[in-house]
Amino acid sequence: MKVILFGNVPLASWLIEQLFLSKIELLGVVYDDHQSNDFSHHGMNYTTAKATCEKLGINRISFTEAKELALKEPILGISVRYHKLFKKDYFEAFSPGIINLHGGELPRFRGTNIANHAVLQNVKRGAGTLHYIDEGVDCGDIVYREFFDVVDNATAFDFFTQTLCALQAASIKLIKLLEEGKEIPRTNQDYYINELGEVAHEYKKKDLDKLKEITQYDLINGMVDRKVRAFTFGDHCGAYLSEGDKKYLVSKA
Repeated sequence: MKVILFGNVPLASWLIEQLFLSKIELLGVVYDDHQSNDFSHHGMNYTTAKATCEKLGINRISFTEAKELALKEPILGISVRYHKLFKKDYFEAFSPGIINLHGGELPRFRGTNIANHAVLQNVKRGAGTLHYIDEGVDCGDIVYREFFDVVDNATAFDFFTQTLCALQAASIKLIKLLEEGKEIPRTNQDYYINELGEVAHEYKKKDLDKLKEITQYDLINGMVDRKVRAFTFGDHCGAYLSEGDKKYLVSKA
């Protein structure tokens, strides 16, 4: 199996290294020109995909070139938090498709900022999901879901870190499968919804804006600690209290 990877973040760097050391033919990586410390807040001992590819001598491929190569022969695409939109004509150029590493349990947590929402909802189980990209938002067929028990009193960063570990474990399974030449499993998400009774929900970036404020309801119902933990993630703007037109950030002591 030939592979092209899309990504910039440390998790992408880790996966690039794993593919490089495997029996899989990594044709190249689609990445951008990030500085080596741009993702230091991710908490991994890896820098950018750019730095890793330059260190290992792996080809840089443009977004357009990747599609052109995929139209000529079967190539599996792997996307690791890549920011560009994969339109239908693009992901259909790849065979068997493009697999995305999603930091949440699908179909329950589609979209963005999953760590924040998971802590707000006090979930006890999280997951990293490998799924095929389709026209919907994180709606494609599922390859693997790697579950974990959420640590006690988890912050959004804690949840994010556990998700990275889950995605690494799921990726190792995928690499082993590809090395053995076996067919990649894929299960339509309707199975989990209709047969297993799981719920599906999409979260958007704007959903968080109205949730950061600590309200009177939060104070009365003992929600302050959870809300603070839900917005504790590096130097990102956290939960706050309002007084008139002033806002006061609240952090966990």
